[in-house]
Amino acid sequence: GLGIIGIAHFIRKNFEIFSSILIGGGLTVLYFTLTIAFREYHLLSQNTTFGLLTIVTIFSIVMAMLYNRQVLAIFSIIGGFTAPLMISTGESNFVFLFGYLTILNLSMLYMAWRKNWQIISYIAFVFTTIYSFAWINEEHTQKQFIFFIALYLLFAITTLINYFRKNEFSVWNCILFITNTIFSAVLLSM
Repeated sequence: GLGIIGIAHFIRKNFEIFSSILIGGGLTVLYFTLTIAFREYHLLSQNTTFGLLTIVTIFSIVMAMLYNRQVLAIFSIIGGFTAPLMISTGESNFVFLFGYLTILNLSMLYMAWRKNWQIISYIAFVFTTIYSFAWINEEHTQKQFIFFIALYLLFAITTLINYFRKNEFSVWNCILFITNTIFSAVLLSM
């Protein structure tokens, strides 16, 4: 995976699109290699694997920002959101999961603000909403409430970024803002 990324870095100036595809492939190889090392061969513990997957996600976000490639950011955010699923053992650790999702969404907010890559916001919102509805648990009502409020605020800020930067509020930002408000209200009322 690192070899593929190295080759892509070497040819990035002459073959921009192809190098982006190679970096995405290298990142995919890293994600799957770590997952298989944990699941199939038990070479790594769950915490170690999750830490390494997080490092790969951070690395991929940094690569997307440095190379100014939205495609890499999309690979990064999807890989970041699927990482907990890749190493899940079926035990629920709500605080750890939603702490991780909050950090991942903060990086999404930074990318959306810094590079104006709004598609990242929509992808992150879809994954976060799926996780939120899947992990509702009556035992953690106060903790859930705090995370759901934090995630609502993150996505509300994300939708308002264009308004503050360009004094424009697009249809997609309006849809995201309304959907975020509705889903958050439903989650907080459960």
